[in-house]
Amino acid sequence: MPAPKRIPHTLTATVAAGARAAAGVARLNPTDLAVELGTTRQRVNRWLNGDVAMDTDTVGRLADALGVDPVNLIRPPGNE
Repeated sequence: MPAPKRIPHTLTATVAAGARAAAGVARLNPTDLAVELGTTRQRVNRWLNGDVAMDTDTVGRLADALGVDPVNLIRPPGNE
């Protein structure tokens, strides 16, 4: 029996997309963010890929590391 398809949670996917965009602007890679956040590169990659959800504290810390307002990470792209 094939594994069920994973349907991404809309908010998780939106935060991941916002974080990837902000990381690109800030020129920070997952390794840089991992060091800044005190976690592993693998965990940061899972957040940025939308594979795992972030709690509100993590969204805030990530926004701080990226130099953006947390609202910018939860706002869908194109709705600035």
